[in-house]
Amino acid sequence: MEGQVQAGVERIDATVIQGYLARVSEAEELFLKVIDERVPEIFKKMSALKIDGGETSSRMTALQGSLQDVARLRIEAQQVNAGFAMMFFTGLHSLLTVVAQRRVLLAATRVESVKARLHVMGGAIRQWVEHGRAQRAAIDQLFPAGRS
Repeated sequence: MEGQVQAGVERIDATVIQGYLARVSEAEELFLKVIDERVPEIFKKMSALKIDGGETSSRMTALQGSLQDVARLRIEAQQVNAGFAMMFFTGLHSLLTVVAQRRVLLAATRVESVKARLHVMGGAIRQWVEHGRAQRAAIDQLFPAGRS
């Protein structure tokens, strides 16, 4: 559909629009599923980054796992054009990279702040997906009956 618009097509069939909306919906639902799976894991692993977080090898294992998870979430956010989530996961990835490369330990209050923000971000993404659902439902109502 986007290619047709860029090519100057003035009229696009309703089925093309509905197909596009279905693909967007599927991508956003997949993104939400990945968020629901990975964010709790990252949340748990973040506790290992505290100054009193235990032995170095377990911290590094948790850190490497978190880096991979955050990188995946950043890519997923980019694919669904969730700019706010992409920025957050880019920042979190940068923080975790610095912690890993410099073998820095974070104060417990800092880790808790990051975990709180991660929790808020999960809710914001859920709201974003729900808003998208509502928008698509409203658009679908504009199409003649029998074409949905």
